[in-house]
Amino acid sequence: MKVLLALASVLALGWAMTTTTHRPHGTHAPHEHGEGQMVTFLYIPKTHSLVIKERTRTTYNCYVAALTAQEKMDVHTDHGLRSIELKYLQNLATATATTMATL
Repeated sequence: MKVLLALASVLALGWAMTTTTHRPHGTHAPHEHGEGQMVTFLYIPKTHSLVIKERTRTTYNCYVAALTAQEKMDVHTDHGLRSIELKYLQNLATATATTMATL
């Protein structure tokens, strides 16, 4: 009976070893930081301007865009607002940085 129990234990241990994954040290993928960016649009009806807030992992940037006469009318529809947002999102790459002192 003890022999049968020992044999069953060895078989169970052997089965358990074949179902685990073993990675040798140093072969796993390197840990990288996540990348992300968040852009928020806010229309200010009093001044007819669009405020754009861009947040990356470590910085915040704010932009103020003066809308054209057509954009002032388009901003009140979903399609118009979306097209304005896409237009200014493309322009963020060439936006000029200023500080409060230069305003």
